Amino acid sequence: MESASYRDQITPENIRNVCILAHVDHGKTSVADSLLSLNGLVSKRNVGSTRFLDDRQDEQLRGITMKSSAVFLTDVLTKQEGVEDTTPVILNLVDTPGHIDFSTEVTAAVRICDGAIIVVDVVEGVCSQTKEAIKQAYDEKLRMILLVNKIDRLVVDLRQEPKDMFNSILLVIEDCNAYLASLYHLDLSTQESSNEIFNEKPDLFFAPETGNVIFASAIDGWGFTLRHIAQMYLKVINGEDEDSLTKKLWDFDCFVSFKDKQIKRGAILMNKANLFVQLVTSTLHHVYTNIVINRDVSNIEMIIKKLDLKTIPSYGLHNDFRMKARTILEAWKPLCKVLLLQCYLSLPSPLHISNERIDYLINSEHYSSSIELNKHIENNKLALKKCSPDGPVIAYMSKTFAVNKNLSCKNNNRTVYPKPRSEINLNKDKQNFLKTENIGADEKAEESDGSKTEQVLTELSLIEKDDVEIIALSRIFSGQIRPGQELYLLNSTFDLIEYSLSENKEDYLKKCDSVKKITVTSLYLLLGREYRLVNCISAGYVCGIAGLKDVICRTATLCSALYTTPIIEQSAMEPIVCNVISPVHAKHLSQLREGLFLLQQSDSCVKVILNEAGEFLLLTAGDVHLEKCLEDLRRKFALVEFTISPPIYSLRETVSQENENETVFSSSSINLSETCILGIKITALPLPQQIIEVIKAHYALLKMIQEHQMPSVVDIWARCESNDLHSSTDKIFKDELIRTSITRLKLRFNDAFSNCNNLWNNLRSENIWRIGNIKNNINLLINCVSDYTCNIFNTPNECDKRIFLDNFIVNAFNMCCNAGPVCEEPLMNCAFIINTLHLSGDLDSSTSRRPEQANHLIQSLYACFREAFLKQNPSLMEPILATNIQTDAQGLGKIYSEVHKRYGKVVEALNLNEERKVFTVKAQIPAVESKEFANDIRKISSGGANPSLQFSHYELVGADPPKPGAAEDSDEEVDNFVRARKLKNLVRRRKGLAIEDDQVVVHAEKQRTLKK
Repeated sequence: MESASYRDQITPENIRNVCILAHVDHGKTSVADSLLSLNGLVSKRNVGSTRFLDDRQDEQLRGITMKSSAVFLTDVLTKQEGVEDTTPVILNLVDTPGHIDFSTEVTAAVRICDGAIIVVDVVEGVCSQTKEAIKQAYDEKLRMILLVNKIDRLVVDLRQEPKDMFNSILLVIEDCNAYLASLYHLDLSTQESSNEIFNEKPDLFFAPETGNVIFASAIDGWGFTLRHIAQMYLKVINGEDEDSLTKKLWDFDCFVSFKDKQIKRGAILMNKANLFVQLVTSTLHHVYTNIVINRDVSNIEMIIKKLDLKTIPSYGLHNDFRMKARTILEAWKPLCKVLLLQCYLSLPSPLHISNERIDYLINSEHYSSSIELNKHIENNKLALKKCSPDGPVIAYMSKTFAVNKNLSCKNNNRTVYPKPRSEINLNKDKQNFLKTENIGADEKAEESDGSKTEQVLTELSLIEKDDVEIIALSRIFSGQIRPGQELYLLNSTFDLIEYSLSENKEDYLKKCDSVKKITVTSLYLLLGREYRLVNCISAGYVCGIAGLKDVICRTATLCSALYTTPIIEQSAMEPIVCNVISPVHAKHLSQLREGLFLLQQSDSCVKVILNEAGEFLLLTAGDVHLEKCLEDLRRKFALVEFTISPPIYSLRETVSQENENETVFSSSSINLSETCILGIKITALPLPQQIIEVIKAHYALLKMIQEHQMPSVVDIWARCESNDLHSSTDKIFKDELIRTSITRLKLRFNDAFSNCNNLWNNLRSENIWRIGNIKNNINLLINCVSDYTCNIFNTPNECDKRIFLDNFIVNAFNMCCNAGPVCEEPLMNCAFIINTLHLSGDLDSSTSRRPEQANHLIQSLYACFREAFLKQNPSLMEPILATNIQTDAQGLGKIYSEVHKRYGKVVEALNLNEERKVFTVKAQIPAVESKEFANDIRKISSGGANPSLQFSHYELVGADPPKPGAAEDSDEEVDNFVRARKLKNLVRRRKGLAIEDDQVVVHAEKQRTLKK
């Protein structure tokens, strides 16, 4: 009976789904190792060096994380640890990569979690990927905890004083909050001013006094919050309780008077050290200085007494003084316990999902116009809110990956299963419950010592093809899933409105590619390197679902009923590196094709394309990602020899305008029928930067507005035949926040247009006809036709017969944006302005229904867009990679020379330490020129510099020949022009396109020599 009552305590209320996000090498995996030590998966002594979740050989060799790994942890919180009653806790932890090449792995992890731990290296500060991690967590409406890591380096490496340590910590917190404030201001639905943000949104920012900031050193295994420090000094300081002391610890005007042991104000006026410096940084500085730097053993007993340690740690067993300090500080405030407690107290459970996040996940505003679906939408919202195992099944599949069936732990006695900490006095029934029964599984797990890292890595890398199983990393939002259960798989293109309006539901499902029916073959509990087979998993958990071997989709929604709104797909990073891959022996072609299929299933950022020449193109996110994919092909999926071509980087096409006062138009007349001619006039212009920034910041909102209340051509035809045509009106949105956001968005567009020159100054938000389909390639279609109303903010005017041509114009615009006329590469930062669109004659609505006429119309309009593009100055844009290189003064000149040799540029060089003359060089180089860049930098710096390249942006390559008589930079202009011409010819030759001025022998004759 006791076991049953204890089982009832485990509900979704006790579950925390948490991901760890950070820049590369900021300590994510060490933080994860610390939490894994709770269940004995990692020894506390080996935290930081085991890297348990980095189970790939290349991850261990490189020292970086390349994939998101989930692990299931269980523990019990007691009253002594800060909770009201003894509480069992289940923590689904997801460790994520910090390298830019694997950002899609971060995207997959963020969606299935309710909270995020943002880890920041206090020495390096807030870096580019730190900001990207915060942005992803903010966009997904996650609650965040900030972990300021590597505080020990401030003393041991930089030898900072306590006040300087405080300033370094404060700078990290302020930088994170400043970036959060900028994201908050960009959110068009917000209404608070800058002064009201902290009062209106207390959970948005990182405030140490609230407990969402942890000060830690993951490698040394300690961490604390301000409340822990307040509890420690509560007996020493007079006249304070725990809450007041916690707040005053982060009040910079408070200091403690050691004469009367009371807290007083005036620290700033009297230039005294504040309370945080006196009680926190001074303590850490004293411990590391005496033990690690000075190696003074005589003070250790006094330090243990001051830290109020009840049990004396066995520091004498270690000869290394760093290990002595680590043992003492870990016994003082163990990071694993502090992290678990703060995840439980500061992060929400699956039951406390906010209404704002539910509306975001199911994109409820998209269905607001459909009265018939309101009941189903409300039922779906209620199911997500309740998170009940008795509700309908709604699960989200964030990514798929391949595993070895032999390591599924079905009959594997080497598996280490999580269990509660041994120091908690639980009876056998409670221990068995936490160990084997917490998710409804019936089988009993056997406990053992676990295997060594080398054995696991070897077995993971040698996988036979028949042993490969595709597993989906999934989060169950509602219901309960069992093996053998049939579910519907809905991808992001599934439109519930179309399904509800279809007359024959079965025929619709047969023809629709966005719906598939799958059978769940197995369910797995994810344990990092291994996978435990279970019989049932309920709502609130993160798990692995098998049964998707023949399915290729990056994300999907699994549900038991078709009237379920699919969870929206997250925007993913587009791959920029392309390589041709082919087998060494032709007989292995089928094996390579099968291996590429499995690779595409297991990696959400990989794309495999079969080009017209019959070659396989492997598209990846960067050099590190490419090496990971090739290793997987060799050792897991293909198991054959193959060759890889040099990297082919994806370029972009754009236009530039020499004279802003001159506008070149492209006019065309298209015969729609014998009695009707369409006249159209188009011009192509480069998009101003102000407009690009507005579109990028609000792309998701713009796409939602664009697709809202857009009638299909079939509906317009039907209303035309019944003479029930609708005139143009403002689109109606049910949500007040959406309406407020749209009003503010229009104002921002109008301000951006007003700040531009010439033609742009006369445009307004009502002129925006269409937004390009790809977020990273911003393109715009603008309507400047005086007598034709068509924009994304209004419903179309069905009384105007030109509305029947709208779909063809938009399709031709998208076709041109997907493949430009220069190299058949995507367009970027281009605007097509339509000035004239008139019909001479009567347009029959049935004209556009004929397939041959529709194809002729699209191709003719497509040619008009290409002609308008070519009449301007077409240019190429190449991907630019950014890098940070630390070097001394002697190697500074060599690094500058290497960067400029590759047509790069040095953005800035920061002097980190004037005494040691250490510099950080921030540089940018073209991706095309980045081959062997890291190795060359290591050679010229004698191994002292280890640069990492990450994608930054696309930059214009000089496509115009230099003007004669140019006095300055003529050599650079010539080089840029030659590079652009080479890039263009290289791409066109690879794609089989004609090359200008290419010497081709037409009539060849054998050369004859004259006889003497």
